Amino acid sequence: MSLTIPTIPPVVMRAFTAGLGNYIDPSRPLWSLLQKKFVGLQWWSLNRAAVSQIAGPADTLADFVIPTGWRFLAADGDLYAGCHVGSIKPTSPPILTGVSVDVQILTFAEQLEVLKTLPVIGTGRFELRVIRITWLHFEAFWLTPCDGNGNSAEGPPTNGGQQPPTAPGGFVVPFIGFVEGSPNYLERMKAYPVGDFVERVRCLLRAIVEKESARKDRARKTEAEIREKVSDCLETLAKAARAASAEVPAKPALVRAGKPPAARSRAARKKA
Repeated sequence: MSLTIPTIPPVVMRAFTAGLGNYIDPSRPLWSLLQKKFVGLQWWSLNRAAVSQIAGPADTLADFVIPTGWRFLAADGDLYAGCHVGSIKPTSPPILTGVSVDVQILTFAEQLEVLKTLPVIGTGRFELRVIRITWLHFEAFWLTPCDGNGNSAEGPPTNGGQQPPTAPGGFVVPFIGFVEGSPNYLERMKAYPVGDFVERVRCLLRAIVEKESARKDRARKTEAEIREKVSDCLETLAKAARAASAEVPAKPALVRAGKPPAARSRAARKKA
């Protein structure tokens, strides 16, 4: 039994070789390492919205993944690097978007070697892909069944990386991070059948949604309490203003200078 590395589409390979010199000086050992000892794997992203809509058991990841590009990685002792090749837009040709020397690349290379020793590898022939689950903060190896000629039963390796595999079966092996948010946790470097993996991720997603919903409820409650307090404060100020206005003494009436009113009345009667 074996583990097969998928065939890299020519357009992706051209983007890799053409773009590498834009980030690494060809005279540096790192450039030679990536040119001669790279491993190229296709990366997929697990779609949170699609997972949230799963109504029952699922034995394939075809409906829940989105292609995000290819990763080229190489490691030799203390020298290691990786780069990403993908399309900025769906209709654009792929390009090399950057080079990294992050220590996670070395961790990936080490865990790839561990993957090759897992008992699950001896149970069949598999093609290797990688899934990224950003909303759970980890990545995982995706082992898809393939035939003796290296053709994946979940999709041909020469499909340009645009169509997800569709056949059931295979395994998922988390390799970055340790996820434990509910009883259905995921352990690092443990092989989960795809159906089991999907169900566990659904449980984790439900826990996340519940926490987010509770947080939003608390935020709405706090906002309502603040509005009520502001309204009470404004009403108190208005009452104080009305009370202050009522306590102001009235101004005395102004009388025109001259004869008193009684005298004016007598004078008016005499005149009449």
